[in-house]
Amino acid sequence: MRFRRVLLVIGIVLLLLPAGMAYSAQMTLADLIDFGSDGYQVQDKLFYDFFYSSSASGGAVAIPASGVSVTPIDIPLNPGWLFNAAWTAGPGQTVDSLIQYSVRVLDGGPPITDISARMEGYGQISQGLVVVAETGPVNLLLYDASFGTVSYQEAVLENPTMGPITVYKDISVNGNNGLATVSAVYNQFSETAVPEPATMLLLGSGMVGMAPFIRRKLKK
Repeated sequence: MRFRRVLLVIGIVLLLLPAGMAYSAQMTLADLIDFGSDGYQVQDKLFYDFFYSSSASGGAVAIPASGVSVTPIDIPLNPGWLFNAAWTAGPGQTVDSLIQYSVRVLDGGPPITDISARMEGYGQISQGLVVVAETGPVNLLLYDASFGTVSYQEAVLENPTMGPITVYKDISVNGNNGLATVSAVYNQFSETAVPEPATMLLLGSGMVGMAPFIRRKLKK
């Protein structure tokens, strides 16, 4: 009997442990744009109506949608997207990209509670400037400059939402008299899980099964 209770407790712990980070197949931003309003589903969220534009100056080359690779982030309760491209500007150059899309929660999914953004592969030399500005239900600002760096921001929504919400992400690098570069920008949408009835039943059964054992321990 005690062995069965131990197995039950172990099963409950395994159910409650968070799953590891997972990434799905890689595509390009051009692929997502082609999906249109049908969108692309990541867990219980639908991402759709992708839009992209890019510009450059000073001899730099604008990055096409096909030059931005996108990877769905399949982290439980925190899905989103990873955008990769060679956003780089040398002396007197600028490169700017605007990424826009909408997201909504599919039937049965919990509402979005917060939004986060992160950048990697960034750097600047001699007054170079990297800026990733995001607007939508919340405003997020990432940057790398001579006066400091903010590479991650997260904002909690005052009112959790099922959507739809639209996100506008402006990725800009300005070389000034030096260099500015960033290669990876993440965007994730967190939610708070609602325990399923079966999980709650299992948890309750486990607590009931452990009650006699706990009482014996307390009497000692």
